[in-house]
Order: sequence, then C-alpha cells, then structure tokens
Amino acid sequence: MPEDSTTPDPVELARRVQDAGNRRDIDEGFQVFTQRGRPIGSTGEVHQRSARLVLMIDGLIVRLTSYTDVDEARAAAERLAQEQG
Repeated sequence: MPEDSTTPDPVELARRVQDAGNRRDIDEGFQVFTQRGRPIGSTGEVHQRSARLVLMIDGLIVRLTSYTDVDEARAAAERLAQEQG
C-alpha cells in the first residue's frame, strides 16, 4: 500500500500562504545560538555564535535562514518585520 506524501502540494501551499497573509497570520522568529566545544585532546575551547531567522505562515515554516553574522540576521529580521507591517 503506497504511503501518502507528507510534502504539501505546491499549489495548496501557495493558497495557504496567500490566505494567511490576508489574515495577517504571519509570525517571525529570531534566535541566537552560542555553541561551545573542546576538540579531543585539546585544552582549548571553540566558540561559535550564529543566528536563525524563521518565517511561519499559517503554522508552517516557509523560510528558515541561518546566519553566521548575528548583526546581519538582526537586520534581516527588522526588514522582515517592516515588510509584514
């Protein structure tokens, strides 16, 4: 028995995105992460700071962008918030 696809139909997804935009049911998320680690056999520590910008429409993630530059991510989040009104 074939399984149903879990991938949304592109046409249906486009309709849902448009409908959500009309309802203003759009959420943005801005997250900053700090990762730390110690290479095996080393006494030094590695740090990496990054950010993620998530756009959700009608409960679905429609865009997720990762940035290594937190300031660039913050500027993108501010632009997105202005676009969404």
